[in-house]
Amino acid sequence: MFNFSNLEEVFNEYFSQKDIYVTLKVTKEQAKIGVSIPIEINRKIISENNNSTVTKIVEIIDIPKNTKNSTILKLEGKGNQDNTSKENGNLYVEIKIFGTK
Repeated sequence: MFNFSNLEEVFNEYFSQKDIYVTLKVTKEQAKIGVSIPIEINRKIISENNNSTVTKIVEIIDIPKNTKNSTILKLEGKGNQDNTSKENGNLYVEIKIFGTK
């Protein structure tokens, strides 16, 4: 049974990270020809009065032609906002190709 007593602590630690890491699964054909795929991510935004909210954002991920399995794409400034500097971290997207180990 899962213990929910520290759920807020886990949530706060996760969203105190500036960078966001996700995995995107694509087919061999998509990796070969290159495609643009929309993904939903949860991003932390800091308001003018320093309150943080989590907002669902759609990002378009451009998969280059002939992308290899386990390639990591870096989208600068597409991560969470930092509480103090209010600068955005980065979004890292690891590409996983179906049927590839």
